[in-house]
Amino acid sequence: MRFAVVVLFLGLAACGHNNSPIVGTWFVKTPEAPFPYHMFVFHSDGTVQQANPDAGNANTSDSNGMGVWVAEGDGIKGKFVEITADRSTHQFVSRG
Repeated sequence: MRFAVVVLFLGLAACGHNNSPIVGTWFVKTPEAPFPYHMFVFHSDGTVQQANPDAGNANTSDSNGMGVWVAEGDGIKGKFVEITADRSTHQFVSRG
């Protein structure tokens, strides 16, 4: 699943070995997502965490994601995983 994103930088945490401008906390708007507002934290060690309220879908919850990133040229490349669960059965639905 791909989403167009609009980001707002909230703070820079330039610690550790990577001082890329992406390091820090970002408010991200993904208009096509069930709940469009997300928080992303890019850590200087190349890991990323993502969170959003699980209010976007009444049947399933996918409120957190984790992954990795690298600086590549003038951009950033990365991957992260979200686990989705069924709210009524509390069972695994998918990995995205």
